[in-house]
Amino acid sequence: MKNRADEIIYLMRTHKGYGYRHIPADLLVPFVRYEWQSNRWAMITDPVDQKVLAWISWYSLDEPSLKQVQQYGLPTCYAKKIPMGPGPYLYLCNTVVREGVSHEVFRTLINMVKQENPHALSINAHLWNRDTPTWRWVNFTQTMKQGRLSA
Repeated sequence: MKNRADEIIYLMRTHKGYGYRHIPADLLVPFVRYEWQSNRWAMITDPVDQKVLAWISWYSLDEPSLKQVQQYGLPTCYAKKIPMGPGPYLYLCNTVVREGVSHEVFRTLINMVKQENPHALSINAHLWNRDTPTWRWVNFTQTMKQGRLSA
């Protein structure tokens, strides 16, 4: 693979039961490469072979932009050229965790995002439900306050 961004894209496209298969490669590839260049991401690698175990990227949005993303999803907002403004609300846009890796790795990613963005008012995402192949909206800030995700 040419670089880590390509490794992440490969992981996203081949992950069993993952939500990225419906996103055309001509949209996903430049999207992830842009995010890689933005430095708004966190990654966990295997200490032995250095393979990517998990990766997460985010956008800092204003409240109207976050509502648009919640309603339509980020790829649709881009496709429809809906303007996005910067602000204190985080949207986790791409997350992938290698199959067979502990759930604690995902929790660690969320905590890394919190550490990088201490002034964020909320952390939000669309998550892919593997059991019933659908997207669901999650506000991690509320989830953490309820004690359902370790802070």
